[in-house]
Amino acid sequence: MRTITKKKFYLIMTIVCAVVIVVMLGVKFVNANDNPNASKYKYYTSYKIQENDTLTSIAEKYTKDTNVSVSDYITDLKNDNRLKDDEITEGENLIISYYSDIKK
Repeated sequence: MRTITKKKFYLIMTIVCAVVIVVMLGVKFVNANDNPNASKYKYYTSYKIQENDTLTSIAEKYTKDTNVSVSDYITDLKNDNRLKDDEITEGENLIISYYSDIKK
């Protein structure tokens, strides 16, 4: 049976440690949950529909600086308000969600 010299042992351990460190750093840099724009808290409020508002314009306003897509927001908006289509009327109220990093 062959024996490993101290020099070879330290070389192998150094390489193993280097590989582990590189893998750990790589995992850290590609973690999808590290989005700095991701808001942690979702809240609801009432929104009075203004002239020229559309579901898309509302969604664009309230998804700005979040990780929520406009299409997902519109889907949620329609479900929350039991809308069958994209038609909304000025003066009516909608329940809308908004996102914040601050817990209220």
